[in-house]
Amino acid sequence: MKIIDLINDLKTWNVIPIDETKTCDTVKTGSVDKEVHKVAIAMFGTIDVIRQVKDWGADFLIVHEPLYYDHMDHLQDFTIVANKQRVIEESGLTIFRYHDYVHAVNPDMICAGEIKYAGLEGELIGRVRQGITSFVLKEALTAEELAEKLAENLNLNQVRISGCTDKKGSKIACCFGSPGDLHDLYETHDFILAGEICEWRDAEMARDAAALGYNKAILALGHETSERAGMMYMKDTCVDKYPDLEFKYFESGSVITKTYYK
Repeated sequence: MKIIDLINDLKTWNVIPIDETKTCDTVKTGSVDKEVHKVAIAMFGTIDVIRQVKDWGADFLIVHEPLYYDHMDHLQDFTIVANKQRVIEESGLTIFRYHDYVHAVNPDMICAGEIKYAGLEGELIGRVRQGITSFVLKEALTAEELAEKLAENLNLNQVRISGCTDKKGSKIACCFGSPGDLHDLYETHDFILAGEICEWRDAEMARDAAALGYNKAILALGHETSERAGMMYMKDTCVDKYPDLEFKYFESGSVITKTYYK
């Protein structure tokens, strides 16, 4: 199988149509005409990940997020960008971004993977909009209990909570990554699980809602740490679907180098 054949097959998994003229899911570097044997999968194509993938001997790297700090990977005139581009070109890797398509699977594969690896029991009840899925817990939890479960099963070093922490709820809006405005979701959900959040809007509304007696909370996991299980799930799916190829997930880790507590 050639790399282009694998890419074309990955683009058949989605149920929501993707506009090829607007998607960020493109080949970022390298040849697609090479035969593929070893496929690396990662959330971010960091410098460390690129080096590890090269040492592993991969032909092909699939990432979920941009390489060059721009959604469409437009090359900006920065020294850091130029140096990263040099490292990537020297690696000889073919790199493809798999973002829009994986979110367009039914259910959203990133969400499904996060739920699976987090060990949450319940039912995915439907897509609210792109990148946001509703999930109902089988047994209600408090926001603090939910955070504890996520931290333990997803190996998170922190989960930040704004809002009510001690009342049980069951309906969750899953908004992993950086899905944009979230505050409207409090109308129909108890909790919002998110990667990145807008604190002045989404977190402040949760804080005031709790002061007014509502059981509302938002749990911020961090961008990479809120989606990586989805890409791990994608790797698992690929292992089953393409038995003649070798797949390995590479951990890019939290972007936060260290957290200081007073």
